[in-house]
Amino acid sequence: MASRKFAEDFPEARVICIEPNSGNLRLAKRNCARFANVVFHQAAVGATCGHVSILDEATNPNAFRVSPSRSESRIDMVSMTRLIAQNPDCAPFIAKIDIEGFEDNLFAENTEWIDGCPLMIVELHDWMLPGTANSANFLKAIAARNRDSVFRGENVFSIRNPRLD
Repeated sequence: MASRKFAEDFPEARVICIEPNSGNLRLAKRNCARFANVVFHQAAVGATCGHVSILDEATNPNAFRVSPSRSESRIDMVSMTRLIAQNPDCAPFIAKIDIEGFEDNLFAENTEWIDGCPLMIVELHDWMLPGTANSANFLKAIAARNRDSVFRGENVFSIRNPRLD
């Protein structure tokens, strides 16, 4: 639904929807069928490119979790750096990240892309994974940057501050 909302609100933008589960991807495509500005990828987003497996396919389809996998027969994992490079005619504006605990991986390394992203909306999952400090990598990544944080519901809005050169 986030892809649909962004496609409606920003019709001139390219909305890139990343979803590892094929059923959820079909639903997203149906929800966004009337929007030509939405691009779909069956993949997971992580710190590096590689592969993942879905851990809990039998659970709620709104809460699938993924884990890195060495098998190439698994689902692709793409980095934010790669996504940005694949879209050279675009500049990141909003990154909406709700990856069910995999934010630990996404923000573990290769976080330079954050500097080019004016707004990140990140759902953290410490509540779902108690005792794992799952949001620690995200907090480290944004603490080193000139960004404000606003907490609203389940989401952290990380807003890049203007440079004061």
